[in-house]
Amino acid sequence: MTKSNLLPQIVLDAFSSGSVLAESGERLPLDSNVSLVEALALHRAVKENHCQSTAEVGLAKGISATAIVSAIAGQPNAMHYVMDPYQSKYGNAGLRMLRDCGLNSHFRHYPQYAEEVFPSLPTLDFVFIDASHLFDYTMVEFILADKKLKVGGLIAFHDLWMPSLRKLLRYILRNRDYVIERTYSDQACGEVGFRRLTTRQRLHNLASALGRTMPKSDAWLSDELRYPWHQFGLNNMVFIKKQSNDSRDWRHFMPFRIVVQTL
Repeated sequence: MTKSNLLPQIVLDAFSSGSVLAESGERLPLDSNVSLVEALALHRAVKENHCQSTAEVGLAKGISATAIVSAIAGQPNAMHYVMDPYQSKYGNAGLRMLRDCGLNSHFRHYPQYAEEVFPSLPTLDFVFIDASHLFDYTMVEFILADKKLKVGGLIAFHDLWMPSLRKLLRYILRNRDYVIERTYSDQACGEVGFRRLTTRQRLHNLASALGRTMPKSDAWLSDELRYPWHQFGLNNMVFIKKQSNDSRDWRHFMPFRIVVQTL
């Protein structure tokens, strides 16, 4: 199946021209967006998991939202809920793209922060979080999304080049019952996901393995040293799958060190 069969032509044209239309008709540069490979991974994840109720934190130029909504379009009761109080700063380009693609009937925009909207949403099948990226804000967004996400549902995070997102993923995989969904995470990597490890990374793996054998290494070696980020095999987007609802004891806490769990 070709890319044109999956995403609306307007999205493909935006990548081709490097620009999108604002509500005013002004042409704006395409930035603050997922890549074409990542957009296709979002579309595939939503489509193959038969998602009907989806949500997104952050809209910007509308590429990711259009990829998600085009995957649920055609289902009578399907709806994508997007929270973004800053859409006007992007010239309402995301709203225009969805309208121009004829997807408005499956899309609802809230010009408010996630904490004001999530409690009112129905049970969700899929959530994409791509907003401020501050550790504490994104943690709140994850917690709110988790409360609405069904068991077996997916959450995707973007911009994993940022230390705040990497630390958050370490926390989630260590303290919550989620695993990396490799099918879509690997697709989002594209060709980058198949690069061989550098000599430095191989040496780091060796040093990490040796360090972990030492007594109480978790007390004096950081998570990054014990389990370096490249061992996750991720690029800039990750999909994680919810295995069960939160049932931790109120005293539970695990440091953010982690042996990677995947499907």
